[in-house]
Amino acid sequence: MTRRSETLVKQVGLDPKVFGFFQDEAGFDLKDRAVFVCYVGSQAQGTHFVLDDTSLGIDDTDVLCVVVPPPAHVYGLHPWEGAVVRADPWDVKVLSISAFAQRLLAGDPVAIEPLWTRESEQFAVSDEFKGFLRARSNFLSRRYLDALSREANALESDMIEPVPTAAHYQGFLGERQWALAKRNQYDTRCAAHLLRRLKMMAELAEQSQFDLWRAEDGELLKAVKRGYFKLPEVQTMVERQYDRLADAWPTMILPNEAESEVVNDLLLRVLHSEWQRHSDHDQPHTPYKE
Repeated sequence: MTRRSETLVKQVGLDPKVFGFFQDEAGFDLKDRAVFVCYVGSQAQGTHFVLDDTSLGIDDTDVLCVVVPPPAHVYGLHPWEGAVVRADPWDVKVLSISAFAQRLLAGDPVAIEPLWTRESEQFAVSDEFKGFLRARSNFLSRRYLDALSREANALESDMIEPVPTAAHYQGFLGERQWALAKRNQYDTRCAAHLLRRLKMMAELAEQSQFDLWRAEDGELLKAVKRGYFKLPEVQTMVERQYDRLADAWPTMILPNEAESEVVNDLLLRVLHSEWQRHSDHDQPHTPYKE
């Protein structure tokens, strides 16, 4: 077992079922192909409730794995891009390094925000992938801000009018979340996500940076998630963040999109390094040269 395999099994503590599900889905081993593994979601933001026997344990454990598939899964008519593997309470999103790079260019929070996780929430980082971490500020753009805005709009709608058939109300944890939404007459989890999203958007517009780990307002966000505030109180908090964002918007300094050349160079470096490490003799020629 390699060091990376031991990390995923022991340090992260992933349910062994996750590996079996992934093998069936993707056709290759997850454990030794990962170049970046980290917590995402509430676990990476400082707003996580540990799963227990109380109604407060409504958070699953979200993990992102970025992998370099074998060459046969990268080239050809049907390149493998990713999978989602669930085994309560684990929710593991696996992306190929190519799909991860494409999402960076698109301004997708799923790819951008993990680069801001604290080292204590990162469990595997290959040497070449560290280039993405060092260059992370280059991936912040108006595309990313637009993606956050779309997500905020959806969260606000879901907060006010929760629908019991929504995907996030399914399963054991979903039942707890729905019970909390019914009790409070609004979706408290969506409310906490909305408020955090708007705070991050305001920080991004003001400083061209943001804090993923909510050191200053994490307890407030957890209180919102618990349902300690009535809906009008939450809406007042939300309006304050919209006002803050509107004030910062005219002087915001962000490029329209990330530089594709930077992303492409980093992508090729990771592919080249990992295929050499695995001695994938059938690898096709890659344009990157050391």
